[in-house]
Amino acid sequence: MDEEYLPPPLIGKLADVDPALIVTPPVGMEAGYVPIVTRQGLE
Repeated sequence: MDEEYLPPPLIGKLADVDPALIVTPPVGMEAGYVPIVTRQGLE
């Protein structure tokens, strides 16, 4: 299939993902794991 479903934007750029937001799920919870932020702070 060579058709584009959604063409790229004509202005601006696509979003960037902060690598710090990529998490590894706990063992046994790999499928369907959705982390929920409950607090934020410095380590």
